[in-house]
Amino acid sequence: MSHSVRKPHGVIVTNDPETGESQADTLCCAHCGRHWIVQRGSGRARGFCTNCMGPTCGNRECETACEHREKRLDRLERERRAAIEEQARRAESMGGILLG
Repeated sequence: MSHSVRKPHGVIVTNDPETGESQADTLCCAHCGRHWIVQRGSGRARGFCTNCMGPTCGNRECETACEHREKRLDRLERERRAAIEEQARRAESMGGILLG
């Protein structure tokens, strides 16, 4: 298989009974982790973050602010944990218990 990018982040393999097997390179957004098939000349604007040194998917959120996907996941997990703890505190203050 010849690659469409120098260092693909992944490969997608499709198998169609009519056309057979085909493969395509994918890249992964440095900010949100979204994968996309590399299609030169598709007209889709993609970017490159010089802080993360990786490609970006072209979504406005990923193009306007630099937050590496690992840091983003850590932040989302912290926020989720804080929300669960807040729900537990509220339930306890009301004399109830929090299930699930």
